[in-house]
Amino acid sequence: MVSGGLRLWKVCMKVKILVVDDDELVLGELQKLFQKNGFESKIASDGFNALDLIRREHFDIVYTDMKMPRLDGADVCKMIKEFSPDTLVVLVSGSPHAIADRQIAFLKNGGIDKFLRKPLSAQEIITATKELIDQKKQKQQLF
Repeated sequence: MVSGGLRLWKVCMKVKILVVDDDELVLGELQKLFQKNGFESKIASDGFNALDLIRREHFDIVYTDMKMPRLDGADVCKMIKEFSPDTLVVLVSGSPHAIADRQIAFLKNGGIDKFLRKPLSAQEIITATKELIDQKKQKQQLF
């Protein structure tokens, strides 16, 4: 049992996550959640900062909010996939009307790998992250 837990911890340590949101409280809470669960994480307060980080560092998973000033989450997703197609992207939105049409188009075109609706629990976020890790593992891009 201990070795299995240690193995999971080692797997998590290899996973690098970027969180993009204009709400500093959300950024802080998600960064704490990911770190508490053994993931390496960084934060960006808007889409432009996120793209700058993506150009300088590799991230396995990006969680981005939909509604942000200057550059919305949908555009961030598209640009991430253009620059780093192997990065898995999760689009998060609390507004069902703002995302519905764009979400369908992105899913069809491979722009996002998962869509989550706010409010989210810590368990939902960690479960989604583990599912994405499994997806990446199956594609042998991470390990």
